[in-house]
Amino acid sequence: MININKHNLSKVLEEFQSGKQSSALKKIQVYLKHNKDDYKVRYNYAVMLEQNGQKDKAILNYNEVLKYDKNHWRALTNLYLIYFHEEKYKESLNLVNKILNTNPDHQPSLRDKGHILFYLEELDEARKNVEKSIKINSKDYIALNILGMILDKQGLFEDAIKIYKHTININKEYYPSYSNLGKTYMELKEPENAIKVLKEGLNINPDFIYAQNNLANVYHQTGFYDEAIKIYKKILEQEPNHKDVNSNLAISYYYKNDFQNTDKYFNITKKIHANDPTFQKNYAHYLLFKQEYKEAWENYWDSRLKVDEYYISSEWKFKIRPHIFIGNKISKNEKILIIKEQGIGDEILYSTMYPELINDFPNCIIETEERLLSLFKRSYKAVNNIVPFLSISNSKENLSKFDKVICAGSLGKFYRNTLSDFPKQNKLIPNIKEYEELKKFLNSKNKNKKIGISWLSKRKFFGGGKSIDLCDLQSIIKNDEIEFIDLQYGDTSDDIKNLKNKHNLEITQIPNLDLKNDFEKISALLVNLDLFVTVSNSTAHLAGALNVPTILIKPKSYALFHYWSQPNDTTPWYPSIKMIEQGNDKEEFIKKLEIKIFEELKNN
Repeated sequence: MININKHNLSKVLEEFQSGKQSSALKKIQVYLKHNKDDYKVRYNYAVMLEQNGQKDKAILNYNEVLKYDKNHWRALTNLYLIYFHEEKYKESLNLVNKILNTNPDHQPSLRDKGHILFYLEELDEARKNVEKSIKINSKDYIALNILGMILDKQGLFEDAIKIYKHTININKEYYPSYSNLGKTYMELKEPENAIKVLKEGLNINPDFIYAQNNLANVYHQTGFYDEAIKIYKKILEQEPNHKDVNSNLAISYYYKNDFQNTDKYFNITKKIHANDPTFQKNYAHYLLFKQEYKEAWENYWDSRLKVDEYYISSEWKFKIRPHIFIGNKISKNEKILIIKEQGIGDEILYSTMYPELINDFPNCIIETEERLLSLFKRSYKAVNNIVPFLSISNSKENLSKFDKVICAGSLGKFYRNTLSDFPKQNKLIPNIKEYEELKKFLNSKNKNKKIGISWLSKRKFFGGGKSIDLCDLQSIIKNDEIEFIDLQYGDTSDDIKNLKNKHNLEITQIPNLDLKNDFEKISALLVNLDLFVTVSNSTAHLAGALNVPTILIKPKSYALFHYWSQPNDTTPWYPSIKMIEQGNDKEEFIKKLEIKIFEELKNN
């Protein structure tokens, strides 16, 4: 029998580290068989087992050590780290608390507790522990990186960026902070900064999968699909069952119109990560594209509400999400609050289901953007003339007054399960007085046809994939028989000036019309038009809800949305809208658009 003393133990450990792991482990096993109470040797044995990949046996031996010394902080630390990496966060938290109960200022444990609480989404407590650890050791770049992650999750993106930059200044080789910084830049819709810092991190560690995935996501989200696909496939070579990559690959191929590969990678994801919310959200969009509405709504669509990136504000994420009902059954007499979601365009889109909702649920209240209140009140009255539209505060107190709080986008599962469920005509009604005044103004222009145009989406990040250059339309605008009317909100003075200076062309601007906020007057203008030509923006949705003949220039690449992403040039959401692809060949697209315009003028 081997007798292991301090010297011998050191030699056995050296043997283990030199690659003779089986031999070293056997020697300690023999020793512990006859010296069960030697917890010092047992601790080293547990460490060796862990390094050898025998985690279950390591856990058993760490626990044996703790029987002899319940406060053995090294055993407790190694054990909670094993549980942490296995995503057993509650077990990990219990163990780190044992260390802190005896040593409340143990800096690494405070830091790690904060990290554990981060994954348990107890963000305030997580932050408190990490900040306490940083007060003890202000140079702990790992703690600073965790603080950045917490701030990011709380929606404090600018604060997170400062912390990540500080972390990198302390340790320029700490590559996780580069990856996290890149991710935060993406949340701020700053893809160029994201790509820059992610590449810097990958220069330090080219094999860091998290950074690779973040970089691929940036390319994916900014429309560089070939670059994204290349990186995603590289990740799969290292980690074939990566939680997000197969799903993202599917979406990238979807945007390339490669549906064979879309199906392939979605099916792989479904086999290995069927319950992952991000996969379910992505798959829902694909099913909606294929017009498999019932399956999309009932089984997948509400998963978007479980994905942090879906929420437009931290208020949404932390204050509203806990109250949201995700389910398929509502009782007629329940008091229901419908929450508007995303932008005003989405609100208009989902409002096309409000007539049915109001009829079915007399006790419903619908949260409404102030700009839409009068329009909705006029258009969507219940049988008893009750007007359920309110601009309300989503305070906890207000939300708790309702039996069900439902997101407007979740109404599809109740009202739009087949193509036949979509109405042939939408029901928004403009203000008659505004309509007549604008009609008089437009008739004074003495042109045969009146076409409204809108060429920009002002949404940061997504806008680039939707927008076109006004000057690109000059060959169409120069037609003498058509009055082109400006329906583009925001500051477009440079666009208007360029059109004049470069092509000596002008478009008509309606006096005293606020194209961002005055939805009553915008609606009245739209219904006066022979045709509306637009990119994807809120005015496009308004035109569709008003049944205005419209040509929609479909968003290219990453900016596709389920309501425009259809297998043909129509969308069931808005029967009056015809769609046209932008494509990559600008001249060819302009020719197609011109033909489409005259076809629609002839048909309408």
